[in-house]
Amino acid sequence: MGIRDQLQALNEIDVAELDLSEVGRWPTPARWALGGLVLALTLFAGYVLFLAPAQEVLAQAQREEVQLREAIETQAPYAAAVPQLRAQQGEIAERLDRLLRQLPSETEVPALLEDISRVGAESGLRFRAIDLKPAREEPYYDVLPLEIRLEGGYHDLARFLSGISGLSRIVTLHDFSLRPVDSSERLLLQLEARTYRYRGEVTP
Repeated sequence: MGIRDQLQALNEIDVAELDLSEVGRWPTPARWALGGLVLALTLFAGYVLFLAPAQEVLAQAQREEVQLREAIETQAPYAAAVPQLRAQQGEIAERLDRLLRQLPSETEVPALLEDISRVGAESGLRFRAIDLKPAREEPYYDVLPLEIRLEGGYHDLARFLSGISGLSRIVTLHDFSLRPVDSSERLLLQLEARTYRYRGEVTP
C-alpha cells in the first residue's frame, strides 16, 4: 500500500471508534499515526527538557569564552610587564631606603652638629653661632633648621660649603647672607642649614 493509499485510508477512519485499550486491533494507518504522534511528542519533550537548556548553557559558555579571550588579550601586555615592574619596584625601594638612611635620627643630630663644627674648623673659619631651631613638620618628615653664622676668608668659606655637601647625612643650605667684617678681608656668612628627619620606620 502506497503512501497515498495510507493517507486515504487514514482519512476514512472514524477516530471516535478507536479505543486506546485495543491499539493492537487498530487499522495499520491509525497505528502508524499514533506512533508518529508519540515519537513527535517524545522528541519535543526531549528538546524542551534537555536539548534547549543544554544549548543555552553552551551559548553562555561560548560567550564567557569570548569575554575571557578578550580579557586575556587586554591583560597580556600588563602580565608580561609584571617581572620588570617588580624589579623596578625593588630598585625604587632600595634607593628610598638608602636615602632614608642619610637622614639623621633624633640621637644623631648632636653628631651632625659636631660634623658641621669640624668642617668649619678644618676650613679655618670661626663660628659666631650655630643654633638648632624648632623643627618644622612636613607631611612625611620633619625639617630641622640650623642657623649658622661664621667668619673667614672667601676661599675658606667656599671650602666649608663644599665640605658640608660631602657629609654622609643630607644637609641643604638656604638663605645666604654674606658681608665684610669691618675693613678686613674677612667675611661674615650667615645661612640656614636644613637637615631632615623621616617620621616613618627605616629598615635596619
